[in-house]
Amino acid sequence: MTAQAHGRTTAWLVGALVAAALFGNYYVYDSIGPVADALQQQRGFSDTQIGLLNAIYNLPNVVLILVGGILVDRFGAARMTLWTAAVCAAGAALTAFSPGFEGMAAGRLLFGIGAETFAIATLAAIADYFGGRSLAFAMGLSLAVGRLGSYGADMSPTWFASAYAAGWQPPLEIAAAIAATSLAASALYWWLDRGPRAARAPAASTAERFHPRDLLHFGRAYWYLLALCVLWYSVILAFRSTFSIKYFQHVHGLDLAAAGEMNSYVFLAAVFATPAFGWLCDRVGRYAP
Repeated sequence: MTAQAHGRTTAWLVGALVAAALFGNYYVYDSIGPVADALQQQRGFSDTQIGLLNAIYNLPNVVLILVGGILVDRFGAARMTLWTAAVCAAGAALTAFSPGFEGMAAGRLLFGIGAETFAIATLAAIADYFGGRSLAFAMGLSLAVGRLGSYGADMSPTWFASAYAAGWQPPLEIAAAIAATSLAASALYWWLDRGPRAARAPAASTAERFHPRDLLHFGRAYWYLLALCVLWYSVILAFRSTFSIKYFQHVHGLDLAAAGEMNSYVFLAAVFATPAFGWLCDRVGRYAP
């Protein structure tokens, strides 16, 4: 169904709720970087342990993200957004309130189990409610708000200076509270989707099933995009999200607030560029039938 079929007001309301949910998810993911130095100084964590707090997020998603896509197709975007947001909130809380490294790592693992499937579900939600000439723009807006979450995490040493002055834990408690707002936005989206979901139910059984052999029929453009994603995640995101703030502190002598601000510029640019490129795609891009 397109935005016209749902009603544009409902579609944009869903878009706003999905964007708010993404904000919380991105904030929590990037919440480790600003406390990396504090974890080392106050808790005695090694760089290996700090790196593992982000790396363990990705561990289940080497395989689980494929299963997550199938689950979104099976249970619908709204249900999976709500369920995975709950998993993410639980993981953020476990990370914030655990007294030791093992508990924090378990929390990040739990967050990772939910987060990537959550991202798939939110994209499916946008696709459910938008179509035609506004789909890429709507996706761009939702991702832009999500990247505001990354920007907010980097700027949090400035915005929540008193929390950082109190130690490593209060900033992670703020991240857990923001994850709770993401869960609330997801619940509102699920509630709002009940009527449209009931209207879609009769057609659900006719949806195409995925078979592994379908991979053989994907065009070269798909694999090029896949390779670009691998390069982007491996070259830029991994370092930026974990050690770049610590790097600016120790190598360039910046204080925590200045280091966080320096790190934030990458995604501040994305906040404005992503919707613009989405708008451009809607007007000059070619969509598969």
